[in-house]
Amino acid sequence: MKAEIDVYEYKDLDMVAKGKVIYWLDLYPTEYDDEDDFGDIVTKYQYFADAEDFEVQEHCEINGYLFTVRGDCIHHLIEEVNKWVAIY
Repeated sequence: MKAEIDVYEYKDLDMVAKGKVIYWLDLYPTEYDDEDDFGDIVTKYQYFADAEDFEVQEHCEINGYLFTVRGDCIHHLIEEVNKWVAIY
């Protein structure tokens, strides 16, 4: 079976699709350590819903994330195809 899918970078998506991307990214927030008021180290989470649009775009570009026009992440599909092409 062969299928063709149009792929888009984050910057090319409309606001609804970008919202779906941000929702997906927020399922896996970035962890970081910070010091609380008592001097203890605590783990905190950074969510992309709190980030500026250019920060989300930069994160997606650095990680090579690609999406459908509706904002569904599909970069993993391309990686699968490349893996199989490399085997043969």
